[in-house]
Amino acid sequence: NEVNDINQYYVFNAYADYEFSLPEKHSLTAMVGFNQEWGQNKRIRAQANTLITPLITDLNATIGMQQTFGSSNHNSLRGGFFRVNYIFDERYLIESNGRYDGTSRFPTDDRFGFFPSLSVGWRISNENFMANTSSWLDELKIRASYGTLGNQLLGNNFYPYIPTMGIGQSGFMMTAGQRTPFVSPAGLVSPTLTWETVISQNLGVDFTMFGGKIDASFDVFTRDTKDMLMRQEYPAILGTAAPASNAADSRTTGWELAL
Repeated sequence: NEVNDINQYYVFNAYADYEFSLPEKHSLTAMVGFNQEWGQNKRIRAQANTLITPLITDLNATIGMQQTFGSSNHNSLRGGFFRVNYIFDERYLIESNGRYDGTSRFPTDDRFGFFPSLSVGWRISNENFMANTSSWLDELKIRASYGTLGNQLLGNNFYPYIPTMGIGQSGFMMTAGQRTPFVSPAGLVSPTLTWETVISQNLGVDFTMFGGKIDASFDVFTRDTKDMLMRQEYPAILGTAAPASNAADSRTTGWELAL
């Protein structure tokens, strides 16, 4: 059995940062970028079952049935992204991010999605009313965030929205000593397949005390996954496998402490 794999993956990223010139108490920076990825794979496999002699392991040194197999696929991504960060007087912080992404894995009308996020913070220790705590409290900050991310991965299924017919050779039907080829019916596909969206919400507090001797962070979070990409189960009378679809939601909640 011999296999030849050719994998190629090309990634192009371009982005620019800009810092605005503002009065001393203000800090505003922005970033915008573009991302494109394209990959392809091609596999060729040859197999023979009976060697003339185990001393020569080559396809040409076999007798009996020889088989060849092949496959190829490709996938691509394209997207734009941005980030805006604003700080006022080292006390109030706000940051906004966003991505607009498209994938070749979904139908034309459903292949693009926008995924924004926003985070805010308040450095309480820098407020005037906290001046009396500066001898023992180095920093106290509370923060909150809300963000979304998209997932378009369905394992090695590069064309989940295209119904494809299977081909092969029968393992038990022969014609003139050769295996009989067959074509199987196309399976089902979802007409509305699109991005899975992961929504994260977080509330946290950070503090540092006694000249950095004690440092801690505490977070409470919720993570929702909407329109999860999966296969549903239908009654066996359907006669074929269920298509991949945006068929479920899930939620994870928790807390995290670092000291």
